[in-house]
Amino acid sequence: MSLYPLLQETTAEVWTRIPEGFRILDRVSNWTRGNHTGQTLHSFLEGPCFDSAGNLWVVDIPYGRSSASRPRQSGPWWPTMTAGRTV
Repeated sequence: MSLYPLLQETTAEVWTRIPEGFRILDRVSNWTRGNHTGQTLHSFLEGPCFDSAGNLWVVDIPYGRSSASRPRQSGPWWPTMTAGRTV
């Protein structure tokens, strides 16, 4: 018996993807060596946050990048910024 209503099943959909050009495949970061030994990670995204314009911001932990994606209706946008500069 539960005091909460039963969970309702829902279908998830892909909101955005990391473009191939932003996937780092040619090197392994020190963070990856220490946390995912023996694996190659193109990114490890954490800290999702939406701003007031509806952009989704995430942090790529192994490579020290902050990235954003606009809502679908305005087209994809994944700038990569390091130390506050767009790369």
